[in-house]
Amino acid sequence: MVTNFKKVDALFDAAMLTGLTDLGNDIEKRAVVLAPKDTGRLRNSVKVQTGKDKVTVSFNTPYAKRRHYENNLHPSTKLYLTEAMKSITNVSKYFKGF
Repeated sequence: MVTNFKKVDALFDAAMLTGLTDLGNDIEKRAVVLAPKDTGRLRNSVKVQTGKDKVTVSFNTPYAKRRHYENNLHPSTKLYLTEAMKSITNVSKYFKGF
């Protein structure tokens, strides 16, 4: 039996990229809800980047990191991105074909 490894590799990479993209988008949606809102600038700065084997969700304002770790005005919003990641309890659903 001859197997076309390049085709299998391409299918695997495509499935991985789709899973990571979906995972990142779900984390983004939850993080936006959990992030502190004053002007909305922080929430609107969220960005999802997907690479071959990773996904990155970030907020891109000068104060995003500080608000993540420190918020005396709204302490319940601290660690909003961490909490968003923790809320994803079934990561396997993003990678069903593996």
